[in-house]
Amino acid sequence: MTSGRPDFEVDWATVSTLTIDPMEIPNQVQLNSLTAPEGALAASGPGEKPMMTLADWRARFREQQVAFRLARDVARRWQQAQAGQEKAAAAPAQTMFPHAVAAARRFLADRSKLICKGNSEPVDALLVAWYAQSAVDSLFEALRRGSRPGTAVELPRIPNGAAPPATWTSIPSSRSARATGAT
Repeated sequence: MTSGRPDFEVDWATVSTLTIDPMEIPNQVQLNSLTAPEGALAASGPGEKPMMTLADWRARFREQQVAFRLARDVARRWQQAQAGQEKAAAAPAQTMFPHAVAAARRFLADRSKLICKGNSEPVDALLVAWYAQSAVDSLFEALRRGSRPGTAVELPRIPNGAAPPATWTSIPSSRSARATGAT
């Protein structure tokens, strides 16, 4: 325990591998009309066939945003898991969140844990809910397993009737006013 905060560790060996494969979820698609101008089904339509890619979608997200979204979802799961614990034993999400962000950033950068096949990119982890949920589940389990039990904030046990510490003052307010010369 450091300065009254619980220590978190990520058990990196338990973080599972996530493969983003464009053969499962294509990242580029060639568009074509289904019917010919006369109304019959068309095997190939007239004119140029436009190509739709994920380039515009990928440009909207930075890896840092992906890491924060993954960490946010890990923190939400953490809060749900902590809901049944005693208030003193439960670790608040704000103490765990920086560790979750660091783990998510490492996960996105580690090509042995996040395998991007073809021209896939790490930001594609947000593209499909299954990818994002797999990453969140893996990071949550690794963070939970890495957390040391018994690292919650320790509270002192003061027996009933115990004398107050020497630093406490128990001078009534009327006596303290006379001692300072105030009336």
